[in-house]
Amino acid sequence: MKLRTEAKSKLKRPQGRNGRIRRWAGQALRMLPLLMATSAASAQGTITFDQSEDFASSFTKQVGTVNAEFFNPGPFGHFHDRASGLEFSDFEPNTFTLRFDQSVRWTQYDINNSNDAGNYFTFTGAGVSATAQSAETGTDKRPSTPFTFLANEDYFFAATFPSSGSFYLQNLVFELLRDRTTGQINGTSAQVGFQNSSASFRSLSQQLQSIAATQRFSGGYQPLALTMPTRDDAIALVGYQETYVASGSSVAGGSACDAQCQSRINPWGGWISGYGVGGDVRSQGGISGLDYSSGGTQLGIYRNVDRYTLLGMFGGYSNQNVDSDDGDTADIESGQVGAFLRRGDCRGDYYILAGTAAYDHYRTARDSGARGEFDGGQLGTYLERGREIQWGRTVLRPNVGLQYIWLHQDGHSETGLGAANLDGVNEHSLRALVGSSFQGPSRSMIGGNVSPYASAHWMHEFLDTTTNVNGQVGGAGFTTSGLSLGRDWAVIGTGLNYSRGGWTSLFAGYNLQTNDRQTFHAGNGGLQFAW
Repeated sequence: MKLRTEAKSKLKRPQGRNGRIRRWAGQALRMLPLLMATSAASAQGTITFDQSEDFASSFTKQVGTVNAEFFNPGPFGHFHDRASGLEFSDFEPNTFTLRFDQSVRWTQYDINNSNDAGNYFTFTGAGVSATAQSAETGTDKRPSTPFTFLANEDYFFAATFPSSGSFYLQNLVFELLRDRTTGQINGTSAQVGFQNSSASFRSLSQQLQSIAATQRFSGGYQPLALTMPTRDDAIALVGYQETYVASGSSVAGGSACDAQCQSRINPWGGWISGYGVGGDVRSQGGISGLDYSSGGTQLGIYRNVDRYTLLGMFGGYSNQNVDSDDGDTADIESGQVGAFLRRGDCRGDYYILAGTAAYDHYRTARDSGARGEFDGGQLGTYLERGREIQWGRTVLRPNVGLQYIWLHQDGHSETGLGAANLDGVNEHSLRALVGSSFQGPSRSMIGGNVSPYASAHWMHEFLDTTTNVNGQVGGAGFTTSGLSLGRDWAVIGTGLNYSRGGWTSLFAGYNLQTNDRQTFHAGNGGLQFAW
């Protein structure tokens, strides 16, 4: 929230009144930072009266992003505003209703009293009792009991004159307890964190499929059996077949299935990759949209336990930037470590099991001037089940995946203008992926083999798509939520692999994740090696 040094009045002209409406003009507004006793700062604003409200049946004062509506003046149905301020007397309007669109604490007022004979006024409403407030002349006067005007609640003002006389309310000074966006960037960052972890799991899956293909075929990423199976079916399982063995027969050291799966195995291998992501999410439900960007790297090392089993570890680093359309921002640095197991068989069936732990560091900044810095973490598991099927010179890989992620953000206190104390967040995500990938035939180019690949998946979120954030500002609690990135996505990818022999290969690709609310574009590339 930006606190602007301007105010606006919106007047409604009463019926049947002529010659007494003055054209409204801009009002002066002074906005000052105020350090609260709780060490959390809030924004201070002043509602001033400058005669533009004279004879209005209602009017609205805008102070920064806060709107204060004055209406239902009684008993005559209009306000009187003199040079000395908003007038109240035993024969002029002495009641009205006040409504703020954001929660504020009333802290000061200036008043001019033409008769100090015990005059006073009260406010009553939600959470506020009718405590007498002095109408004695003075500046920077403080309420006998400072209280909070809750957002969108009606508060009834009544002036009381034990004898007679009048007084002029010159201004009302308030502290903004929180702006509309307080805590929202934290909730949005949690959902963005789920997206980042999902992308990491998908990258891992792609790497393991590439490694399996490389080991199975002597031509690097070439997914074509050296001797095609002697079946008449149009679709046959992928296999490396040196000698056809009749069904049910065996060879030394294994079954017929083993004989058809003479894989090329390098004991150790690894990869290193980098990626960049950019995109946007559209606004929803009064929560501003955002622009998103991230970059990072992933590396892994594995060992072939046997011809069907890969076991290894991986890790990565990423930096994410969230820029909300309302001016709030978040910068998130994440470090991740994990372990994986890929197990397959000669029929083409396989599964992947992976687990991760991540450390996150957040830096948030709100447009009001509040700043936050805090830590967090994630734990995640991923399971994928699929089958490799050869169709001509193309390998299809239909698969299903299920991932669970637990995300935590530490509770913390913001600093700066409009600061809040925010509670810790614990959020959960459970997502399913259903789809297929394919790998095309390779072609000899530049001294190696180049093969294309592509994938298409549908991803669905089973749990909440928004993250609630609880907190307190000036002792008043609140609950808000971040932006939803949606529940269902199409995830589409394509790319190329380039390999020289069975020891090293390069890859580069593009991925799109989209739905009716978000669009993320990602580019990636890297090196895979074995020894």
